[in-house]
Amino acid sequence: MYKQNLAKVQQAIDTYQEALKKDPKKIETYFGFARLLLSIGKHKEVSQLWGLALRYNPKSSRLHYEIGRFFEAQKNYKEAFKGFDNAFKIDPKNFLATNAMGGVFYKWMRYEDALKAYEKTLQIKPDFYEVYVNIGAVYNRLKRYDDAKAILQQAIEKLPQNGGAYTNLGNVYNKLHQYEKSKQYHLMAIEIDKNNPLGYANLAIAQKNMAQIEKAIANFKK
Repeated sequence: MYKQNLAKVQQAIDTYQEALKKDPKKIETYFGFARLLLSIGKHKEVSQLWGLALRYNPKSSRLHYEIGRFFEAQKNYKEAFKGFDNAFKIDPKNFLATNAMGGVFYKWMRYEDALKAYEKTLQIKPDFYEVYVNIGAVYNRLKRYDDAKAILQQAIEKLPQNGGAYTNLGNVYNKLHQYEKSKQYHLMAIEIDKNNPLGYANLAIAQKNMAQIEKAIANFKK
């Protein structure tokens, strides 16, 4: 079975390589090839593939955005930001790029810059409600708790199945020492995504703060 799977993967690699020889400008081929290589852990090869893609498609906003996502997954935030910034410069309507830039600023703990990037995202795409979740997280870091609660409640109304909205609101109530509310929102987040380890960790923090030590330990273990 292993040899059969290996043969299929190699066949797919050969097919992508042949397609790029025939038409090195076809950008969808690069995206498909990159997904395949990432699925088998060939990160170095993906990086080389992006270099080739840029040679033929230097003005593709989507390509620069995908390159940014690749480097972000590698936790190379400097190169990730460069990709997102290039994507936005090429296409000022690329709201995914500004949202991603906000995410990098957040990781750099540059919260005011993150907020500006998220606000720019909403200017471009007012109905991109996912960004409400991100703004709520920034407000929490800036200790703007009332603002955080307001926008996260809006996020929940617009995206009731977005676990991140409940998680971030739970984190706000934790900062406000309202641990019972924090616990309830983290439970809602877990109900939406039972396989997210952060959900259990956040729930455990609330339980620890409520002196529910055994429950907290059990959820930390989860």
